[in-house]
Amino acid sequence: MRNGRTLAVLLALSLAAWLPELGVFYVLMLAFPMPASLPVAMLGGSVSNFATLIPSSPGYVGTFDGALVKVVSDVLGNTLMSSIAAYAVLVHLALLVPVTAAGAVIMWRSDTSVGKFARMARQRAVMDPAAAA
Repeated sequence: MRNGRTLAVLLALSLAAWLPELGVFYVLMLAFPMPASLPVAMLGGSVSNFATLIPSSPGYVGTFDGALVKVVSDVLGNTLMSSIAAYAVLVHLALLVPVTAAGAVIMWRSDTSVGKFARMARQRAVMDPAAAA
């Protein structure tokens, strides 16, 4: 990070990744009977994404949604709980389903499967037990 150009490139890439995703949080907020707010969408998106660092179930079910519901309900009020919960589920689906579907299509097109990955990992563990540890 000593190089200013490298820092600028990293900042630009970071913004290019975060802004569209946080835009999803805001646009979907418009679909619910709650006050749509860009700062609330950005806060909810940031907190729910950081909540995925907590070990959880596949797809971050629970940690992502719980964090989003908690933050948005704290800011907007608990009177909108059913709308906020539905919003959290919709945002989670909007972010998870396209990526999962794209991965499934890529695996299908490349003639691979989860089973093939598992067999390769077992073979690697048998051939080099130190690498498996």
